[in-house]
Formats: sequence, structure tokens, C-alpha cells
Amino acid sequence: MIVSINKPFLREWTTFKQVPRSARSLSGCRRSAIVPYRAAHFRHDVAILSSRKISAARYSTIPEQRGMKVNADVPPPSNASPTKPKIDLRPAPKKVSKDVRIAANPPSPPAPTPEASSSTQARSAMSSKETELTSLGPINATKHDIAEAAKHGILTPPPEGASRIAALWHNAKQFFWFYYRGIKIIFTTHRRRANAIRQRLRDAKTRGAEVSMSRYETRFMRTYNRDLVKFVPFILTVIVLEEVIPLIVLYAPSFLPSTCLLPSQRERIEVKRRAKRVAHMALAKAELESPNPSPLTVDNLPSELTRAVSGILARPTFGPVFLQRFRLSRYFSYLGQDDNLLLREGMGAQLTEAELLEALDERGFVIDPSISHQEKLQKLKWWLKQASDDTARLGLILENARSTST
Repeated sequence: MIVSINKPFLREWTTFKQVPRSARSLSGCRRSAIVPYRAAHFRHDVAILSSRKISAARYSTIPEQRGMKVNADVPPPSNASPTKPKIDLRPAPKKVSKDVRIAANPPSPPAPTPEASSSTQARSAMSSKETELTSLGPINATKHDIAEAAKHGILTPPPEGASRIAALWHNAKQFFWFYYRGIKIIFTTHRRRANAIRQRLRDAKTRGAEVSMSRYETRFMRTYNRDLVKFVPFILTVIVLEEVIPLIVLYAPSFLPSTCLLPSQRERIEVKRRAKRVAHMALAKAELESPNPSPLTVDNLPSELTRAVSGILARPTFGPVFLQRFRLSRYFSYLGQDDNLLLREGMGAQLTEAELLEALDERGFVIDPSISHQEKLQKLKWWLKQASDDTARLGLILENARSTST
């Protein structure tokens, strides 16, 4: 309920409050006279308010300020910033022709694709690794081989705090036992497997059945026979002068049996063979620029081209020309037998990644590490479809050398 207090009462009450308490009895405004007057006026105002009808809507909204007119048709002001005035440039800028703009800002080269960038990174990583491995001397190469063999758990590193002499003696013993285990594998595991293959062939021949070795068995028997030939000179070298083994690994890796090579030594051999192949491909490309009067065969290859083809196929390049041609003829015969086995076994469809790389390497391919397994298999199929004889194989090798960027 809203109570209205009249103005005379407020004036009396204000006057009474302004007088000090101690002097209120002297001013003539006694409290006993004010209270009855206040009560009377209060009853009068309540009676007036109760007899009137007060609209609730009058007190439900905020009262308008005096002198302010509200127009319902005008929208409220927005917070958008005012538009920027247009500036008239005088004089106006000169128009630049299209040729001048292109000369001032030449177009940037297109960004390399992910495949090209990954291929470039793989080639640069391989080239840096090849440079690192080929630049090592005998001592640094031996240290690198020991460290890598220790990472793979093949050799045990010398104990910490060991002197130089103690470390050399420890490494010498580790190498000796490694070579001992490699020779033992040849005369135990490999020998039993070779005997089993021979026995199976003898039994099939006794029964009159036609049984031949698979490609894996053929390659295993070839490696086993070569290891037997290398056994005697290698054992004599290890017993008499073991210190020259690092030099043999660097300069005559074919002298070692296949079971007596550390992983880092095998990798270094492959890197050097790849570098030698690339160099001889460049030599073959230069020789092929001169015209040849007759079709090229193994028997009529020029001396420089004979040396280039021998280097591409990782064959020895020393000796007279007729000796190099004889080595090439024997190697082409081996490739013919291996091609027939691959054709019989699905054109290399069953080969693993390592076996596929080895097959391409034997045929003189320089493989980019970034290409997929399917692309490598397509290269091998391209060879197998066209390698009908030794002359065709020689032509494929020369064509591959001509098309490979060195």
C-alpha cells in the first residue's frame, strides 16, 4: 500500500528534527504537540488513498523523463561504426601494365609434391650415407663395424674403463669368436641343408621322377659351394694375420665367406658397389653416343664398353679384354638360368623385398629407395619379358644405363 504524507507535516517534522534535543522544550515545538498532529494527518491521508482507484500499470513501468518524447517508428540506434568517407586521390595512381607487374614480381616455382619431396629426401639421405661410409679409413671403419655390431648384439663392447691394450685384446677375441661361429655355421647348418637337398634329388632320380631345385635351393647351393672355396684361405689368414681382415673387407670383400660378414660391412660393400655401378653407367652412356657399325654382342664389345658393362654388373674390371668378355659370358649364362627359374615361379611374385632387391642388383639396376615394392617388381618383369638370350640381356643393360640419370 502506498502512503502519502502531506507537506505541512513534513515541514513541522523537519523543524523539530533541526532543533537540538536539549533546546526542544524552549522552542515551543514540543514532542507532545507534534505527535497528535502527525497521527491526525496520517489518518486523513489513508482515508483519501483508500477512496481512490490506483492503476497498477502506472507503477509497473519505468516512468518517462520529463521533456522526452518516444517515437515508436524510429528504430534504436545501432552499434555499427559509421562508413569510412571516400578519399579522392589527386592525382590518381598510374596504371601499371601486366608485363611490368610480372617483371617486378616473378611467379614462384610450383611447390613440390609429397612424392617428389620424399624421393628427393631419400636420395639425399642415401648420398650422404654413401659418402660417410666410403670416406672411412681402415681404423675408423673397424671402429664403426664394432659399434654397429655391439648395437645389434653380435659383438660385446669392451668393459668401461678398460685401457687401450685391453680394449684391443677384447675386440680381437670378439672377432675371432665371430669368425669361428661363421665357419661353424658353414660346416653344420649349411652342410646339413645341402646334404638334404642332394639326398632329395638322388631319391627322385632313383624313382625316375623329374624333380628340380627351386630358385632358393639353387642360390643356396651356389653360395654354399663358394663359401667352401673361400674357407681354406680365409682360415689361414685369420690364424696367421688376423689384423689384415679390415683391409680385406675394404678392398677385397669377395674374399670373405658369406657367414663372416658383419651387417655394417655388408652395407658398406653394397654402397661401394652402387657407386661403382653409377660411375660405369656414365662411362657406358658416353661410349654409346658414338655410332656402332654392327649390333653389339658380348664377343664384339669395344674395350671401354666391355669394362663399363663389367662394372655395371659388379664383375672384375681388371685383366685383358678377352678375359673380361669370358667373365661376362659366364655371368650371362648364370642370369639366363636365374631368369628361367623366375619365369617358372611367377615372374618374381613370391620374392621378398630383400630377394627382389638382390635380383635387380644382379641385373645392373640402380634402385631408388623411395619406390614401392610393386614398382620394383615391374622393373624385374620388364627384364624377364625381353631377356630372351645373352644379346638381348646385353641390350637391356645398355638401355638401362642410357636411361638412368647419373
